[in-house]
Amino acid sequence: GDCFGGAFVARIVAGDDPFAAARYANAAAALSTTGYGAVAPIPYREAVERLMQG
Repeated sequence: GDCFGGAFVARIVAGDDPFAAARYANAAAALSTTGYGAVAPIPYREAVERLMQG
């Protein structure tokens, strides 16, 4: 939840509409589940964008 919330707010502040921000946040949150711990698996923007591109 924290990764989703942080990514969502970051994209809203960057100017995305709520739907685009939610898509980005979903991808970021999905990637954050691929590692162990609370901070280490938080993805970089490039990784989120790669996932979103397919």
